[in-house]
Amino acid sequence: MNIYAIPLLKRRIKKTWYDFLYSLFLNPIVEFLKSRIMLRTGGLIIAGLAALAYYKYSKMSEEEKRNMANNIKAKGRKLYHQYVPNNMKNMFAQGQ
Repeated sequence: MNIYAIPLLKRRIKKTWYDFLYSLFLNPIVEFLKSRIMLRTGGLIIAGLAALAYYKYSKMSEEEKRNMANNIKAKGRKLYHQYVPNNMKNMFAQGQ
């Protein structure tokens, strides 16, 4: 074996151990932190949208609130009649 090849072999082993340790311990930690940052940002956006919706709803008149509720109910009924199979509708009707 060549004398000069031993340090190269040691460096190669250290690099593979480093890669192994990185993929085993550090990479999951980094990925976890990235996901936490994305969750915080997404949560902040959702909270902002909820606050905006609450502000707009609080500024509506009673008639506008009633119209909005009736509109949502009508859309829900339409989706129910359009997508729920008849045998499921009959099961729900029997429970009433």
